[in-house]
Amino acid sequence: MIEGWDNGEVILNSIVNKVGSIKGKQFPEMILCKKLNESICNISEESSQFTVTVFNSYHNDRNIFVRVPINHTNVKVLDDNGNVVQNQVLETFITSQLNENYKFEVVFEIKFKGIGFVTYFIQYNNKKSKILPKNDGKNNSIENDNYKITFDNNGYIQNITNKQLNITFPFNLKYSYYIGCGKDNFQPSGAYIFSPINTTTVYFNMSINTTTIIGSLVNETRQQISPWISHSIRLYKNVSYIEIQWTVGPIPKEKFDPIGKELIIRYSTTLQNNGQFKTDSNGRQSMYRKTNYAPDYTYKNTDPIAANYYPITNKVSINDNKYLFSILVDRAQGVSSLKDGELEVMLHRRAFHDDYLGVEEALDELGEDGNGLIARGIHRIYIGDKNELTTKIRDDSVIFYKEPILMFSNINNITINEYKQNFLTNFKFIEPSLPKGINILSIESLNQFSTEWLFRLEQIYEGDEMGVKSQPITVDLNKIFLPYKIKQIIETDIQGIEEKNETTKRSMLKNNKLYISKGKKLYFNKVDNEITILPMEIRTFKIYLQK
Repeated sequence: MIEGWDNGEVILNSIVNKVGSIKGKQFPEMILCKKLNESICNISEESSQFTVTVFNSYHNDRNIFVRVPINHTNVKVLDDNGNVVQNQVLETFITSQLNENYKFEVVFEIKFKGIGFVTYFIQYNNKKSKILPKNDGKNNSIENDNYKITFDNNGYIQNITNKQLNITFPFNLKYSYYIGCGKDNFQPSGAYIFSPINTTTVYFNMSINTTTIIGSLVNETRQQISPWISHSIRLYKNVSYIEIQWTVGPIPKEKFDPIGKELIIRYSTTLQNNGQFKTDSNGRQSMYRKTNYAPDYTYKNTDPIAANYYPITNKVSINDNKYLFSILVDRAQGVSSLKDGELEVMLHRRAFHDDYLGVEEALDELGEDGNGLIARGIHRIYIGDKNELTTKIRDDSVIFYKEPILMFSNINNITINEYKQNFLTNFKFIEPSLPKGINILSIESLNQFSTEWLFRLEQIYEGDEMGVKSQPITVDLNKIFLPYKIKQIIETDIQGIEEKNETTKRSMLKNNKLYISKGKKLYFNKVDNEITILPMEIRTFKIYLQK
């Protein structure tokens, strides 16, 4: 993984030097901060001014909030044109798990237009550090334009108000863990199998240490749940989701006869989903799941917990007739809905006995300090109108998957004006011209002159869940590659090897009706370079460009 990281640095530096050097000068070396998710980055510690170059792989307009670790509260953030942008400085959430973080973070918003990169500048002022406002933890709510989260006297979430609908949903979030079967059981829990010893979980009955921060860009509640569990609940300005950054581990290990623990986060609502929930299938179509049910065989309830767990790489949701609750995840995780209104997500595991399934070792990784691994991740949660959120979550899941990459450069020896004179601070590889519902799956250069490309597009909407939006979508390829012109387009199979015949029939099942398209009208208009993509369809093209 570290080798891949280093190779990625080389490739991104090479790209920027090729397209972004105005006078042929070498770009200041950019690095990836490998511990950025721990609020650690050496360049921001060692430099009086530095750049943050953000690479965006999402094809249309988007705004994102960036968090950068800093060592001083008096900072100025400038955009790619050298204009000062609003920022918010926060004390870093220092927990008992991660206590080597930098003391502060600066949050600011970046606006993107299409696939490319943009460079922002951060300068430390020579003035004395500002005194940040103290928060005593007595705030019992945080809110933005879309949501209000209310906490009870013990620090737990009590309810969430969707401000656009003016509806308050009872809501709860708690951590607990299953005890895994050990060596004395028939099937120990381990690397290849989740095998809890019983159907109940162990909760944490500790007082929650809470701090609330109210700011201009983000309102945030930070909580230490136990010595090895903490989280930040965030509401950024104008965003339509609630962000929960969880930090769990190291899972404790008893000195004698250690007990395996499978840690979950359980979200509880009052939605009546009748044991049904939806998971993604490898980030694409939705799969309907039902507790204690198997569509292909007679279900026997011999393993009531593990048998109801399913993998997700992208999203999971429950709904009733009117409302929907959904979670977007930033990595593959296991999930279930064992009770109506609930979703539980597996965050971390530690088992101390081999599961006899091939690895011949326990799932007991020790981490850097020998105490065990610490995991940190993000959930984005939504609750509101089912019809509105179904579309939005489809769109947002692609955006969340294509999180931007941040790289940093030390520019102590050059002024910002000199930097702008020698290097581009904003570059678009692809124009933001695609209609909603269309995603650029991949772009591969086929020659060194960047005139031949293998280009894959997909429609992310699904026929049986999107209603009127699940229709064929037409894309004008001419707008995507401006200022280049398209010389030739050849459609191929998904591997880019075999050329497709223009009159090939295509079909897709939608609401038990078979769509069949044939010929130029729906398939591919070579005169106008327009293509039409059906719900959940992927199409692959070789595209030849000329200036």
